[in-house]
Amino acid sequence: MKKLNKKAKVRFIFVVFSKMALISLLVGILVITPTIGVIYNSKKRALEEKMFGKKSDYQGIITLWNVDTFEGGTSSRSSFLEWVSLKFEKMYKGVYIKVENLTIDEMVANLKMGKKPNIFSFGNGISHYLEKDMLTLSKTFESRVLSNFMSSGLKNGELKALAWYTSGYCLLSTTEKIQKANGDETKQLKDIAFDLAFDTVFKKSTKRTFSLTFGKNQYVDALSVFSRVFKDKSVVTLAENMILDNKYNEQSPYDAYVNFVSGKSSMLLGTARDLSRLQSKFDAGAILDLLCEPLGEYTDLVGYISIIKSDDVIQKLCEEYISLLMSDNVQMELKNIGLFSTTGLKIYEEGIMRDFETCLNEKTIVKNTF
Repeated sequence: MKKLNKKAKVRFIFVVFSKMALISLLVGILVITPTIGVIYNSKKRALEEKMFGKKSDYQGIITLWNVDTFEGGTSSRSSFLEWVSLKFEKMYKGVYIKVENLTIDEMVANLKMGKKPNIFSFGNGISHYLEKDMLTLSKTFESRVLSNFMSSGLKNGELKALAWYTSGYCLLSTTEKIQKANGDETKQLKDIAFDLAFDTVFKKSTKRTFSLTFGKNQYVDALSVFSRVFKDKSVVTLAENMILDNKYNEQSPYDAYVNFVSGKSSMLLGTARDLSRLQSKFDAGAILDLLCEPLGEYTDLVGYISIIKSDDVIQKLCEEYISLLMSDNVQMELKNIGLFSTTGLKIYEEGIMRDFETCLNEKTIVKNTF
């Protein structure tokens, strides 16, 4: 047998160890590569979720009906919900929230055709249309809003509708109107609400200017707040004596606003929407000043949101949507549409709107929506 010299032995050992090292390296790569792939894909998914949102278990459309029964603040509530929906869609890839702003008649027509939403946003007076289809909301939502607003959405002790915004009533007038009625503009509006009626005599007629006016419809009624603010006053007697607008029980809230603006009344028991209208007139120079006294005794100007029973995965996403809607960051933005939060969150920094939201607190009587 041929013997290897010393150099050959060294070369042989090197080659053997090199091949073993190469084989070990290849085996290591084969073992580690899947792990690296898992880590890479995991980090990639995390980055994509952070940048583009989490891929939802449900891929498709969730329908949200918004049906208003009273005038809001300064802008559309359906537009606000569309803004929230865009935020939600970024969080859950593949889900599209279709916001449909419907009149009551359009909603009824849809229901007759067998159509139903997944989420129902609505005002007082129409809960009965979908009441039987409403899901009982999670206990986590019960503590999210003030107790009086929470209880207004209870049906047989179960939370079926969550109050997600509110508005309120107020007394409105101007210094000019009060002076014209020989009233004292230094007093609170509550104290002179029935002192401002007067007659203007013309050659062939006499014009009566009422001291106070307000209106109602089948969904909201300013008489309910009137009776709580002025407990010792008879609305019938005041109307008979031509102190209160005698059409208070016939005219709409908007008709009452028009009567006030046109000079048929010295004071208006209106809403935050009327305040917004008059603020616009003041900003345009149409009126010299604006006097407002918020009333926090009672409100039926509340918007609710409910989940309509459907697939479990969709219902879960609807809960997540409401969680987003009720988050502080979203509720703060209600100031952009002239409404108030039901959570007790202070969203206005100053001015009459700050005073308004302070009045709408846990002591306010809130009408149950069922």
